[in-house]
Amino acid sequence: MMILLRLIHILAGVFWVGTMFFVTFFLTPVIKGDPSTAGKVMQGLTARNFLQIVPGLALLSILSGLGMIWILGNGDFMGFAASRSGHVFMTSGGIAIFAFLLGMAFARPAMMRAGRIGASMASVTDAAERTRLQAEMGVLQKRNAQVTLVVVSLLILATVGMAIARYM
Repeated sequence: MMILLRLIHILAGVFWVGTMFFVTFFLTPVIKGDPSTAGKVMQGLTARNFLQIVPGLALLSILSGLGMIWILGNGDFMGFAASRSGHVFMTSGGIAIFAFLLGMAFARPAMMRAGRIGASMASVTDAAERTRLQAEMGVLQKRNAQVTLVVVSLLILATVGMAIARYM
């Protein structure tokens, strides 16, 4: 069971952290200057269920991590946290959970709204409405960039903690 949980945890976590890293440092800066491109990208990501797959994999990583802690601690989370490595694992896991909640509360809604705006921009012919939608898209992109920077920073911190925890 531990091997299965560990594989799920690592593979889902790698995808989650890697995707957030890519979105934060590569995708967002490329599309932020062009609202129509950003809209098309968001439409494409939405069509491919990006906003369901990434949080789903994040949840798999979190739940498998909790399962491993449960097994290793014999059902005693506080007992597990009493060791140095257990403390680092649990702190890192807490940081990852916080990053997940922050992303779900702020980044995901902004991305969903941007996707809807992008879809509506394709059919808008009124110049004033198009300008308004582009301005709203810009605000959402800025907010999303700020939140995802915090989220990816927390995820990198959690990843580093988990990578070194067993050696503590």
